[in-house]
Amino acid sequence: MSYRNNKISITDFGGVGDGVTLNTKAFREAIYRIEHLRRRGGSLLYIPPGEYLTGPFNLTSRMTLYLARGAVIKATTSKGSITKSS
Repeated sequence: MSYRNNKISITDFGGVGDGVTLNTKAFREAIYRIEHLRRRGGSLLYIPPGEYLTGPFNLTSRMTLYLARGAVIKATTSKGSITKSS
């Protein structure tokens, strides 16, 4: 796997891998940042070990979503946390 030039961690945006905290906002903000950085060579969104509960989010081009060993992205089952993306 070739890595991107720029690395961003979900924890930089408040992501918490405790399996309880809803991380939708952190994922959306991190991906928004990557989308608007437009760094040459793209960016890597690093997800450290843990269980990250989230609602839906959209990925972008020039991005690698990298899950460390032991990292899990888990969809929420709560209907209240699912909102239309703007």
